[in-house]
Amino acid sequence: MVGRFVDWIIAVIALAGLTGTVWWSVYGSPNSAHALEADLQTKAETALAAAGHGWAKVVVSGQTATISGQSPSHDTLQAALETVLQSAGDGGFIFGGITAVSDAVEAAPPISPYIWSAKKMADGRLALTGHVPTAAIRDALLTDAEAIAPGEVDNRLQVGSGQPLGDWQAVARRGLMQLDLLDEGTVELVDSRLLVRGVAASDEIRTQVISDIGSIAGSYRGETKLRGAQLWAARLKGGDLIVSGQVRSVQERGEVIALANEYFEGDVQDRMTVAAHDHRSWMDGIRLGLPHFSKFRTGQMAFDPEGDGYRIQGTATDSVLSYLSEDMADIDAFAVAIDVELVDAALDEISGIDFSSDLAAACQQAFEAVLASNAITFESSAATITRDSGVTLDKLVGVARRCDGLFLEVRGHTDSYGERAFNIQLSEARAAAVINYMTDRGLAADRFDAVGLGPDLPIATNDTRAGRAANRRIEFNVIEGGG
Repeated sequence: MVGRFVDWIIAVIALAGLTGTVWWSVYGSPNSAHALEADLQTKAETALAAAGHGWAKVVVSGQTATISGQSPSHDTLQAALETVLQSAGDGGFIFGGITAVSDAVEAAPPISPYIWSAKKMADGRLALTGHVPTAAIRDALLTDAEAIAPGEVDNRLQVGSGQPLGDWQAVARRGLMQLDLLDEGTVELVDSRLLVRGVAASDEIRTQVISDIGSIAGSYRGETKLRGAQLWAARLKGGDLIVSGQVRSVQERGEVIALANEYFEGDVQDRMTVAAHDHRSWMDGIRLGLPHFSKFRTGQMAFDPEGDGYRIQGTATDSVLSYLSEDMADIDAFAVAIDVELVDAALDEISGIDFSSDLAAACQQAFEAVLASNAITFESSAATITRDSGVTLDKLVGVARRCDGLFLEVRGHTDSYGERAFNIQLSEARAAAVINYMTDRGLAADRFDAVGLGPDLPIATNDTRAGRAANRRIEFNVIEGGG
């Protein structure tokens, strides 16, 4: 009887051990089916993200994966399937990677209009944007662009379906090859229309490009809008301002160089020649535009009397573009074309401020840091902001954008000269002028309030010119949750 009881005990222990072993092998072991599935899921998701397949979702069951989502194209789907299949290596059935991948993918809606473009800058650099039918075509066009560009190509191409029938790649490549012949320009393929615009250095190049683009056959059609080489140009390159082309006299040449040296902080390279031409008033646009262009980050200013007239393109801060546009609006003898990409002002003053913990405190510190070394000035007894304040305003806009969600009280102060009531009114008007500048740049008006404090809170004596200048100031007060 005892022996039979012992046998039962041994059998129960054995069964418990077997159950524990099975549980461990399935759930507890690092090589268990459960742990393996979780590991494969993580690796598949990571691999898809790294390969740029943000459209795809993956679910792993055992060692089989299923992809869902909207695929931009067939070859993109195939690439995603292969990415998941290889995401954990080849391996074996038990301890290896994913053994099979199926798809429950829908085709993404076709893109319309279907646009691809290439842009050649004045220094020869190329930028590619828009959509291409397949990854293979994207890579081929990128290789073509790299072969003709002097530096790295700015590649922003995306794969997507919706291209018209026919040899789309051949048409895009033809446009890219013709763009290589131009000094600068753009080629844009919108559905079945290829448009090439830019500057041809000679009549021979102009004729060649027009002929080649015009000979596109089939369902595609080509157009060109080309202009001749500019008569005069200023170009920013490698930290230098290079002025080239023709001026009408030695005096004009000297005036251009004097303007460039006055407003440009780097070195000015003079490559101009004196050659008579009939455009007597052409210097009007140079006098108005070159001081502003000298403050651009990148770009070119050109005079082409047979084309755009004065053409200014590049990157600049908001105030530089605003003042340039205001002044060039006075030109009536020639056309004016301005194509500027806005960039933020440099904010070295706030480089050491931590915005990650207490945003309100950090923003208050940032406004104070900017205004400590940059002034906002106004015309005498008026609320008109002087142009010398442009850099300061751009910096303040940059800080305000970084401090999104916070209420900002803009306080105006004056010195003690004049009647107090007038100074109170003037200081509020000046604060409102600063707010108007910022809201004109897209900041929400309900984030701001203008307060005029006049002469009531001086920070220096009003008995000296320097003290009075210090008292005439704008301050920002950050209010968390205000409004």
